[in-house]
Amino acid sequence: MCKQNRKSQWKTMLAGAVAAACIAVPFATTSHADNTKSMDRHSMILSANPEQVSGTVEKYYTDRSGFVTAMDLSTSTMGVQKVRFAPSWASRLWQNNPAGSTLDGWVVQGNDGIYNLVSIGADRPNRFLTNDFHTGTERLQSTPWIWKDSKSETVTGELNKVIISEKGEVLALELKDGTLVRVPRTVKNQEQGAHGSKHEAQLFKGAEVTAWGPQVWQARGDISIYGQRIATTGLSINGKTVGAIGIQNFETNSSLLGSIFEQVHGANGEFSPFEEGMARQAPPPSMMSPKDKMHMHERMRRNRRHWRQDRMGTHDRVQDQQHEKDLEANE
Repeated sequence: MCKQNRKSQWKTMLAGAVAAACIAVPFATTSHADNTKSMDRHSMILSANPEQVSGTVEKYYTDRSGFVTAMDLSTSTMGVQKVRFAPSWASRLWQNNPAGSTLDGWVVQGNDGIYNLVSIGADRPNRFLTNDFHTGTERLQSTPWIWKDSKSETVTGELNKVIISEKGEVLALELKDGTLVRVPRTVKNQEQGAHGSKHEAQLFKGAEVTAWGPQVWQARGDISIYGQRIATTGLSINGKTVGAIGIQNFETNSSLLGSIFEQVHGANGEFSPFEEGMARQAPPPSMMSPKDKMHMHERMRRNRRHWRQDRMGTHDRVQDQQHEKDLEANE
């Protein structure tokens, strides 16, 4: 009797284990499929097999962020194809492969259908470039590169063009003097409900724009149509400081605005033709002096003190002073 019970228990356990294994297989397959779908462009390019390409360079293009990052390449096998490359390769390609010359290289087709140039030259290299094939929108939405201890600068100029994303988000403001003012997320409102309210900044051509913030670092080899780029920390339009919901989204269908869109906001497609004479060299960033650093830390301490007083109201002054000393010791 006891043996029969044990056999019955073993059969039950074995059946349970088999059932669990059968159930676990679909979950493992689903997880693998999810991981495959979540692979980013970097991983996809790593797994792709580059193909050789040879053709005549017809034209160069800037992306939405103003960097030269693409060309039209006329080939005998694929016809005219837009080929995207890393911004740091722009200077080398522009000098060695001007329009009308022959380019030999290796490409991988991206998820958006555009070919990415992963190597230059006819011989197959051992290593290929596998990243930095981002859109202009992605570049303007990413964290800007700034030098450590860069000094905040103030620029003022006339608004020439509003640069928007494919979804209508305002990414940057182009000034008439060739300055690109990146719009900070802190002043964006992703909804369009506040259109026409007093909080909305009036972004029309010729409006006076004042922005303050450090310069964005430009890598060697980049070619840009902007003389300088500002990683904006504060913004003013026509003398009025832009608040939390001051920059609204635009309609993504530009045809609804007709000629007004072209006249006021400018063309905002991903690629724009680039020609000789359009490039501008960014000035070296201004660095903070020891005195500037001291003033900055003093402002930060003062702001923290005011913030604590606003939040806590009447506060134990002895404890507050001790906390202030601890902050200074940590800096």
